[in-house]
Amino acid sequence: MICPWIDVIVDKYAIDTIVILGDLLDEWRISAKDQIKAFQLFHHWVKARRDKGLNVIILLGNHDLTYWTDRESNEFRLFRRTCPGFSPASWKDVHPLLHDLDARICYGFRNGKGEQVLATHAGVTQQWHDWWIGRMEELGEKPSGDLAENLQRFFERHPGPFGCMVGTGRGGLDPQMPPSPVLADKRELANDPLADVIQIVGHSPVSKAMQDTHGNWYLDTFSVDSLYRPLGDGSMMIYDVAAGDASEVWECAPPEAFRI
Repeated sequence: MICPWIDVIVDKYAIDTIVILGDLLDEWRISAKDQIKAFQLFHHWVKARRDKGLNVIILLGNHDLTYWTDRESNEFRLFRRTCPGFSPASWKDVHPLLHDLDARICYGFRNGKGEQVLATHAGVTQQWHDWWIGRMEELGEKPSGDLAENLQRFFERHPGPFGCMVGTGRGGLDPQMPPSPVLADKRELANDPLADVIQIVGHSPVSKAMQDTHGNWYLDTFSVDSLYRPLGDGSMMIYDVAAGDASEVWECAPPEAFRI
């Protein structure tokens, strides 16, 4: 569990908002019993931190979407195809906990310079954004408010595209298919960044927290391979939204006691 390491960072730097970037479920070869127990512990940790006044944001990843959807829905059947490792026996226990945590598709804010910052599991490419705007127009849904609010409202009404739109970077066969914000590969986001938005994503493992030339941050430093060998250094990022023109971002590498 990374939660004790998060607690250290929160206490040390007086953090007021924690954003978890998704893929909370489907560890390699985990049993249904162990997955349920682990998620119950995570649920308890989140609720306890919120009770202390912390703003804890839980984002959905592609491995979480099937557990989030209703078992009788069309989305459930569709999402199983893009949720490798899905454990049907875990769904009954995990599903209500995900909803109790108000798991979301995105989180947005303005940094000290007034720039739009958007956190999702995998990132919004310009191609997917343009598809989404066109789809809203087809449905007669006019955007209002900021990007994150619009994206969240669209997801709540139409979750299907989020779990079904897979680009070629993650095995999709249609080269014209724009990858969704929970399935975009790091290379797809880097090659087709969303204009005028700084993004913070997980999904694609990296050895350490890194930023591309467009200003987007990649933070999946906690993934392991099938032999449970760490693919990253377990570092996290602190974003000071009040820093103005000063340095706003710090990478926090874990002390030895918390390393994977």
